[in-house]
Amino acid sequence: ADSTLVLGGGRAHVRLADSGPRPESDGNVGDSGADATFRYITVMSVGGVLRVFDSICYHAGGPLGIGDIEETGDGRQCIVCPWHHYLIDVETGVKWHQALHKDPNGSGKLVPAGWKASKKPVQRVHEVVARESGVYVRLSAEGECESDHFAQRADCFKTMGDLSGQRGGRAAATPGATALGAHGGDGCLPRTSGQVLSGGPLGRRERQQQQQQQQQQ
Repeated sequence: ADSTLVLGGGRAHVRLADSGPRPESDGNVGDSGADATFRYITVMSVGGVLRVFDSICYHAGGPLGIGDIEETGDGRQCIVCPWHHYLIDVETGVKWHQALHKDPNGSGKLVPAGWKASKKPVQRVHEVVARESGVYVRLSAEGECESDHFAQRADCFKTMGDLSGQRGGRAAATPGATALGAHGGDGCLPRTSGQVLSGGPLGRRERQQQQQQQQQQ
């Protein structure tokens, strides 16, 4: 991805080919023909740490790469899919959610049971390192991951690029890759309230309540 853009706090969405040959290819390393392994990925800095993950959400092919960054109650950095608000850990690829259980006090109501993570990663994450010559990514291909189903879907990637462009995203000029949008200086979409909270990210319910209050004023 474009090093200046990513290291400056933005994000880049690219089509990246694997540098290794597939078993059915002719054995040439870096084969870029029809047999070459590729996937659509997002490269960004989260909390000062470079992260790379599959751009397209594992759940329904949504534009995960342009989602907001939020923290779980355990302090895990997650990207939120704009379509169904799934929280994906940008370091591990697991899905986080707030579980419910029956009130132990006997009220019969469902009450929060804390943050829970999926038993295994659902979104594939990849290795990334920054050097003087640029930002380098090594695709992870071990085992199976649910996001593999959408990893090469050009139609889903185009939808994400269109949405990114509508929000003023910049293109990441990457030789050999199809570059789409990259979001603002902080790498995030603007929050509905227009505020940045030092005490932590604003939850979806709180954002809705705050928006309603602003409309009433």
